[in-house]
Amino acid sequence: MNPCLSRTSPSGVRPVFIFALVAGFLFLVGGHALSAQTGTIRASVEDTQGRPLASATVRVDGTTLGAFTNTNGVATISGVPLGERSVTASLLGYREQRATVTVTSGSMADVRIALVSSPLEVSGIQVSVLRPNLSPDVRVDDAQLQEANPHDIGAVMRTLPGLDAIRRGGLGLDPVVRGLRDTQVGAYVDGMRTLSGGPGGMDTPLSHVDPSAIKGMEVMKGPYALTWGAGNMSAIRVETQQLPARGAAPVSGRFRVGHDTNLSATESGLELAGAGERLAYNASGAWRESGNYVSGDGLETPSEFTSSEVRGRLGLFAAPASTLTLSGWYQAQRDIDYPGRPLDAEFFDAYNASLRWNHAPASGAMRSFDAMAYYYTVDHAMNNDEKPTALANPDRMPPFPMDIVTAANVEMLGGRLSTELSAGNGWTFEVGGDGYTAMHDAASTVENRDTDMLMMERVIWGGARLTNVGVFAKADRPIGRVSASGTVRLDRVAADADSASTFFLDNASSELASTETNVSGALTLSLPVTSAWSVSAGVGSVVRSADANERFSDRSPSKRAQIGAEFLGDPGLRPERSTQVDLWLEAQYSRWAGSLNVFAQRIDDNITIEETDLPRRSPMSAPTVYRYVNGDARYRGAEASARVALTGAFSASASTAYLWGEDVTLDEPALGVSPWRGDLGLRWEPRAEGRFIEVTGRVVSAQERISTTRGEQTTPGYETFDVQGGVPLVRGIVLRGGVNNVFDRAYANHLNSRSPFTGRAVAEPGRVFFARMSVRF
Repeated sequence: MNPCLSRTSPSGVRPVFIFALVAGFLFLVGGHALSAQTGTIRASVEDTQGRPLASATVRVDGTTLGAFTNTNGVATISGVPLGERSVTASLLGYREQRATVTVTSGSMADVRIALVSSPLEVSGIQVSVLRPNLSPDVRVDDAQLQEANPHDIGAVMRTLPGLDAIRRGGLGLDPVVRGLRDTQVGAYVDGMRTLSGGPGGMDTPLSHVDPSAIKGMEVMKGPYALTWGAGNMSAIRVETQQLPARGAAPVSGRFRVGHDTNLSATESGLELAGAGERLAYNASGAWRESGNYVSGDGLETPSEFTSSEVRGRLGLFAAPASTLTLSGWYQAQRDIDYPGRPLDAEFFDAYNASLRWNHAPASGAMRSFDAMAYYYTVDHAMNNDEKPTALANPDRMPPFPMDIVTAANVEMLGGRLSTELSAGNGWTFEVGGDGYTAMHDAASTVENRDTDMLMMERVIWGGARLTNVGVFAKADRPIGRVSASGTVRLDRVAADADSASTFFLDNASSELASTETNVSGALTLSLPVTSAWSVSAGVGSVVRSADANERFSDRSPSKRAQIGAEFLGDPGLRPERSTQVDLWLEAQYSRWAGSLNVFAQRIDDNITIEETDLPRRSPMSAPTVYRYVNGDARYRGAEASARVALTGAFSASASTAYLWGEDVTLDEPALGVSPWRGDLGLRWEPRAEGRFIEVTGRVVSAQERISTTRGEQTTPGYETFDVQGGVPLVRGIVLRGGVNNVFDRAYANHLNSRSPFTGRAVAEPGRVFFARMSVRF
């Protein structure tokens, strides 16, 4: 056993820190109310027909305060500084609108905002920062998703400071948040926790949602998403098509079609929705196909895939403030090329079903009550049909052609229950619990392709089970002019596996079953310094338990490193604890806005990898076998962004991000740290006409701080430029097009996987022309 696997302090809890967090939380919920110099705004957002609009963003201008409207179109914002305040409401498909309201001490100020439908579905990129109440750091709306021209959610992540993604092929870019990846970043779809289906790390959970189905994406850059679920060192939450409001049109929808050159990619989709007084529905279908692409240096990269998806949602308006929703989807991905993996994916089949009840009264102490149950599963198969190992090679052992097949499945059953309460004087509370149980199975066979002789049969995950049940409590209150939020969370984790090989038991652990009790907490404060400037600070500490791959993989590939090597898990791994401190400075003026965020993070018992002298199981893998171990890591960095209105039609934007990481245990740079990046943009958008043209440029520096012991290599810097535009036509028809990588630059993202056969990093596509058309009816 590795000495790093000592089982002291099973949850990695630092008593002094947790005591401080809990004490701060108890102060919030139990302290005597101060003479509040703040008030509360209750905003009702509706359309021009008086119908409530759900999921609209409501912001208090000049502050970081904001909220999203509930199913009744109501958003309540507490801790608002006194005096006359400007409130802005925005929603995809509607023009942004402002209203003025007067806030008095300790009272509720009501404001009603009517939004006018926009003639163009693609508006400017809008990011709402809502940190003081532990809401998402970044909210990416549907307009931003569409303008990013994504074939993958990970591509959208790359457009935002502090976020990145790993490319292994043409599909399934794996999101990375400030150096965190895999299950360090919790992934949620419509409130459901999701996990990867394959042991080889081919798929990210979010790759099983077609980008066209996503209507919003929220990213939490730090350990503050404690009410979303367990182990969120950072988190991503996506929202798909929502039900239309009661009394909306009985039938409405959108048809879309698009094509990309170079990628030889075509996509199409259809959405339908409608509502009456008692029932509402939406349904959608999507189909995508992509071929190989050519990088800027003329190299062809295998990236073929096909993907189809159907989803539907039926809602019952059980009462004026209650909705019961039944949802489900099925996605089929076929024949996916992964040049950065030793195998390709033969198929992914993802299924989901959920039942959710939401009660959101427009008045009273209870703001909302939400309960849901869900089922989620992914079936997966891999093969080497188009890899070099499928051919005979006298210089390789074994020299004969191999037929390698891996089958895997993950099956999840989970649920969540929460209620949000208002106690007056700016106090709000959220209490609840969530949990899931996940079963993982995976096995692999190797045969002589010529003779069909079975050479090897092995279990990768032998009925691995992971169960997590947690409870949480969150409180928000004003303390003078300061808005404060505190959250605590308690989780109970159980892990086990039905079987394991003798080799695994001898070299990892003889005990497959383990349990943990983990405590997490966070505290955030925000102070409006002036009507335009605000400063915020946050500290959080969250515990993440080892996943099935880290616990039970028996020399199977993993996405933890760039290389196609084998990795040995260990059930004795301690959970890792991420402790992070953030400081934000933000400005909001009528013509410009900007933000600066600096942070420092320490990960105790960081689950990382180290080299071993263990024998590999597959001759196609890299010679070195790695082991998952505990260690310590440190990160720090800064992100800044600004946007300025130059004239009535022109605006400019800029952002930058830097991340530094160190593996303290190995005394070398942390694995997978993105290099410095800067982005510039110029946009022309005469709002009265609904057209836009945008030019963006990106500069990325070379990355020379690398983890050499884990196979990482340096990468050179590069620059890219993109151009896109859109124009509305008659009867809801919108045309959009552009050019990505205008100058056909040859480059590879630093995080991209490297081919296990050539050692070359998977290149990014060269110049791509794209066109999209959508028709609303």
